[in-house]
Amino acid sequence: MPLMSGFDFDVIFGDTFANLVITESVSAVPVPAAIFLFAPALLGFIGIRRRMSQR
Repeated sequence: MPLMSGFDFDVIFGDTFANLVITESVSAVPVPAAIFLFAPALLGFIGIRRRMSQR
């Protein structure tokens, strides 16, 4: 089978069939990076809410 980066190829054989299963290799988003993006947004929303409640 030809090799293509980022894809995995599997062949499943049955009694009367053969299936080619192609899956894409995906890397997950690291959790620390997600926290660094989420925390400033959360703090911003808390600040806006405090300003709105003080009026």
